[in-house]
Amino acid sequence: MEKLLSALMRFVVRNTGAERGSLILCTDGDLSVAAQCEAETDEVRILPSVPIEQAQEVAPAIVHYVARTCDTIIMNDTTREGSFTNDPIS
Repeated sequence: MEKLLSALMRFVVRNTGAERGSLILCTDGDLSVAAQCEAETDEVRILPSVPIEQAQEVAPAIVHYVARTCDTIIMNDTTREGSFTNDPIS
C-alpha cells in the first residue's frame, strides 16, 4: 500500500506542476495529513495521520476553507494573493 501511495503522490505532484502536495484525509470530521510529496527531491513521506493543525507545510485555513466550501483554489503565491495572506503557513 505504501508503494502505491508513493506512486500516486508523485504522479499527482508531477502532473499538476506543484512544488509539493499533501494527501489530506477526513475521518469522522477530523482532517489529517496522511502523506506529503516534494517535487524537487521526489521524496514522499507517509505520515501517521497528523492532524491538520499540527502538519508542517500545510495551511490549515486553506484546507478548512476547501473542506467547507468544496471550492478549488489555485494560487501562485499565497503570501501575496488571495484571502489567506495572513495565514502563517501559507
